[in-house]
Amino acid sequence: MAETVTVTGKRLSEVPPVSHDGIHGLFANGDYSDFTVKCGKRTWPVHRAIICSRSAYFKTVCDGSFKVKIQFTFDIPHLSDLGVAEILSKEAQQASITLEDDDYDSDLIHEMLLYLYTMRYPQTGTPPREPHDAIFDAKMYAIADKYDLQGLKQRTRQAFSATWGGKWNFALFTELMKAVYELTPDGDRGLRDQAIEAVWTNRHIWLRMKPMQELIAECQGLKEDILQQLYLELSC
Repeated sequence: MAETVTVTGKRLSEVPPVSHDGIHGLFANGDYSDFTVKCGKRTWPVHRAIICSRSAYFKTVCDGSFKVKIQFTFDIPHLSDLGVAEILSKEAQQASITLEDDDYDSDLIHEMLLYLYTMRYPQTGTPPREPHDAIFDAKMYAIADKYDLQGLKQRTRQAFSATWGGKWNFALFTELMKAVYELTPDGDRGLRDQAIEAVWTNRHIWLRMKPMQELIAECQGLKEDILQQLYLELSC
């Protein structure tokens, strides 16, 4: 005999909606999860109804409908000759997916998944931002671009902007430039315009430093942006 449940006492319209804390709790404790995301040694039990409704990437994974455009998004070089669609379709049937992100640590994947539940970044609101936060923002921006999360990219860009009032030491600033120019796409100006403005504003300091000179020599995008700034200044 089928089990039935009777709800009494309140009309449906009177039942309170699920709060932000409730949605966050689903991610935190994994209750009723029906899918698993893996990265490195970490795993996250997640809910398809949430991640698929907010991410075309995960919707494609769970649906098993892999097209050329989506295969490019996965960007897993060592699987490119092994039939990405077939491999990922098998993962979907097993209700899990392994994200092979050697360039990023698992904390970034955690933050990305948490964003899909809360639609917030950063999760702690707007406390005073420190320079090292900008490095995390730059890496998160690259993750958001890779997984086509435009809302997360926008919020990350806003958070990134809030760090420039802090006190920068040279090691942190060089690390930030490296992250911005090596991880973000060449044609994406979301963070690069802010970064090159900071470099050029303090060019009499930054450009004299050998580590920055070495980074410019290695990074074609940074070199081109500096030359563009020099051209604009000489043209005035």
